[in-house]
Amino acid sequence: MTGRSQSVKINDSTSPPQPLQFGVPQGSVLGPIVYTMYTRPIGDIIRRHGLSYHIYADDTQIYVFFDVDGVDDAVARIEACAAEIRLWMNANKLKLSDGKTELLVITRKGTLTTPISVTVGECSVKPGKQTRHLGVQFDESMTMVPQISARCSAGHLHLRNIGSIRKYLTVESEQPDAYKHLESGGFVVRRSSKQFKCVSTDQALEQTVNREAKSRGGVIGFTLRKGALLRWLQTRHVTATYSEALKGMSNTRSSTDETHAELGSSRLTRDASDVQTICDALNSDYQNPFDLDTVPTALINIITGQVASQDVEDSLTSLQETGKSAVINLAEKRLVEGSKSLSFWKPQPRLKTKTFADMTKVLPPDRRQKTLICSTEVLFRRLFLVSKTRDVNLKTVLQHELAAVPPALFGDDGSMRKNNKADLATHLESVCAEVHSFPTRSDQPDNTAYIIDGMAMMQALNEDVQKLLKQSSMSTRQW
Repeated sequence: MTGRSQSVKINDSTSPPQPLQFGVPQGSVLGPIVYTMYTRPIGDIIRRHGLSYHIYADDTQIYVFFDVDGVDDAVARIEACAAEIRLWMNANKLKLSDGKTELLVITRKGTLTTPISVTVGECSVKPGKQTRHLGVQFDESMTMVPQISARCSAGHLHLRNIGSIRKYLTVESEQPDAYKHLESGGFVVRRSSKQFKCVSTDQALEQTVNREAKSRGGVIGFTLRKGALLRWLQTRHVTATYSEALKGMSNTRSSTDETHAELGSSRLTRDASDVQTICDALNSDYQNPFDLDTVPTALINIITGQVASQDVEDSLTSLQETGKSAVINLAEKRLVEGSKSLSFWKPQPRLKTKTFADMTKVLPPDRRQKTLICSTEVLFRRLFLVSKTRDVNLKTVLQHELAAVPPALFGDDGSMRKNNKADLATHLESVCAEVHSFPTRSDQPDNTAYIIDGMAMMQALNEDVQKLLKQSSMSTRQW
């Protein structure tokens, strides 16, 4: 470090050598270390003013945390600290670059309404939109959007080069270690040294990259632009790394980040209780789908006991094949090169699958009577549940009508039901003998059944009897 000199050469003229009493050679290995030792008193000055700092070689960052009401105090401390550092540098043959000083205020939008400026020497420094620190772009809202854009721009050429040879690359050739690990059954991730702390790969991603890269409202709440979505997908692991590092610097990382949330004692106890509750319900109140001896041939709802219609049963039993066909159709029309006919970003149509919900007609409220028409089937289920949980006699309740009109003749919406009475009569006339009087009991076989047409009997009555029945029905309606 001693016995060094320097001279200046311009064209063919060289100045006489002058001895160097200060500094180190530029680009030397000891340069950063010696400079850090030389400027160590700067850290003591910053701490005296109650500020935090980070120094790397000749790059110094000063941090201060303040509330909205403490803006003036924070600015005063920064200005006093900068003035004292300037005096120390002047006394130790260093210079503070006022023009290179930058100010960044990180806060939520709309929180800070008062303009801020910090005076450093003869310069008045105002807050900027973003700043660069050790190759990383930080913005005033910590969205990392400038850093993501910069990384995307820098890596665009490399991505294009990789894309040109993508069809020749395979996981087995490019990542042999990862391929062998997956082939050997390594589908879990250990994030802690404790026993039984392995989590599956999807849960590990959810606890790390996905959690740090999520935004409010998901991808749709973030943006709908195709280019922005591609940048987010390609760089979210980078933003997650920065977010995790910043949490570590500010001591805001949760202590339970490396533990499995589903392996706690309280969670295991609650899960065991929930499983027992489900088993008890299946064995007592519902149709047990795991008891093969009692499972009916028809498709039923294990909660309500409702039997599926033929179209609903066909739709649900073929759902797996329908889903496979939809996936193959999606890959052929949107992903496979050469056969793509639709854009990947075009919305995917929903599968028209019929479920038990399609068997129950949703009834609108009757706007004239200001009452809601309730399905008799739903009402019966609720009454049955009430009788099971409370001291209610269901037999007494069912002595009353469930609807204002007979359910056998009218639907839940009040419309008259359509039946096949005429078809039944035609079939019975073709297979049964017509009699005009009932046979005696001794002449009746054991499997005899009688079907009486009530409307035909009413029409067969004489006029006086019909008037009497009409008057009786009118008096009953008035009562």
